[in-house]
Amino acid sequence: MKAHIRNQDAVAAAAKAQPAWEKLPTSGKQAIFMRAVNLLESESWQSRFTKAMKDELAFTDLWVLYNLKGAHHQLMDGVASGPAIRGQTFPSTFAPGGHAIVQRKPHGVM
Repeated sequence: MKAHIRNQDAVAAAAKAQPAWEKLPTSGKQAIFMRAVNLLESESWQSRFTKAMKDELAFTDLWVLYNLKGAHHQLMDGVASGPAIRGQTFPSTFAPGGHAIVQRKPHGVM
């Protein structure tokens, strides 16, 4: 199956799930993000991601590491900031000294 078809399927699935995601309480969203963190930390998934990044994008080991660590950090930021999300700003753990602006309503698939 070609990558663009898999991408279209992923976007369609995300669009279909969006109404349920919007209704999900913060704790449920945190649990999903934490599950993603656990998968990303597993050797099996790291191996799959590494292979895909090298085979499909010709990434070097350093770029693979950068992307794996970045994804992990962003997911953990989502888990940690869940209780603070009230349509306000909060300090970013991704950009030291920066702030993130949060709106509570999901805006669909991007």
